[in-house]
Amino acid sequence: LDEPVHTYLPDFRGPEKDRITVRDPLTHRSGLFRWKPTYYHASNPAGAYTYIRELPLEFPVNEGRHYSDLGFMLAGYIVERVTGNPLDQFLASELYAPLGLRHTGFIRRGQGPGAPVAATSHGNPYEGRMVADDSFGYVCDENPAAFTGWRSHTLQGEVNDGNAWHAHGGVAGHAGLFSTAGDLNTLLQVLLDDGFHQGRSVVAREVVGAFLTPDTVTGNGVGWAM
Repeated sequence: LDEPVHTYLPDFRGPEKDRITVRDPLTHRSGLFRWKPTYYHASNPAGAYTYIRELPLEFPVNEGRHYSDLGFMLAGYIVERVTGNPLDQFLASELYAPLGLRHTGFIRRGQGPGAPVAATSHGNPYEGRMVADDSFGYVCDENPAAFTGWRSHTLQGEVNDGNAWHAHGGVAGHAGLFSTAGDLNTLLQVLLDDGFHQGRSVVAREVVGAFLTPDTVTGNGVGWAM
């Protein structure tokens, strides 16, 4: 966690970026922008990473806790680089399958109105306003009319988040997972049992402890608001 990000993503470099460790985006202290509409600049994960990599920082590194979607996107890229597998395939084979989870994963398209997948919104009105209205939370230089990929249908089985859907095909480090109450119960029980499931260690006890221990700066864990 305390290795520089460029240990795993060698082209993630810069005078300030060299100081960013893997822990920093996971605790929202990297200084990366909190949010940007990456899909205005990229239509695939490689392009999104290039855009994020070339952005200046919004805040000084470790200056404070600023929740950042871009930081968790970066964490997803690191997992893919380290494991050599797409994020969804890695999670499916290394976590969801061993736990017997049948309803957890990315993208649930192809299921009609009768399928057990909650509809999340009709199109992207909230996200469109995030781009168009600087008083809505984020200052954007992008022309709202320049992006023509807005969805107008009811979203069901498609991640609502635009950066996850438009720039990452629905699979991203910051958004996109679907699950059920039963599967979530299994995942939470693994954490409560220090990484064990039915007597088998699925996540190392030390990892669970490290990620769920509140830090002395913000009182949050690694990847978790506590």
